[in-house]
Amino acid sequence: MIAQQELHNLLILPLAERLQIAQRLIESALAEANDKSESMAVTIALPEPIEQQLRRAWGNLDRKALEALAIEGYRAEALSAGQVAELLGLSVIETEAFLKERGVDLTLTIEDFERDQAALKQSRAA
Repeated sequence: MIAQQELHNLLILPLAERLQIAQRLIESALAEANDKSESMAVTIALPEPIEQQLRRAWGNLDRKALEALAIEGYRAEALSAGQVAELLGLSVIETEAFLKERGVDLTLTIEDFERDQAALKQSRAA
């Protein structure tokens, strides 16, 4: 758990540095998730006024955080489109539309197809 002083120190950093830290945390979480077959919970500490503002603007913050993680994972080529679909509970067509609506270029390669096919086989076997 982050101590209050550490959280304060984090909040006074410039936005670019906070985003870099968040990206490293996401990459670390993705690496850990790849090592485990079970799900993982992530907690984000937000000052209450910011949380309330974001909830008013976006509604379900849990879903928005999951979507942001999926989008960044796809952009960084850490996740395939099929994995994004699985993570968000969407069909392949819905995933393509989801990514396109958010300005994410679809870069489906043979490797993506093979990885998605292997992941699908593995999830069906489980």
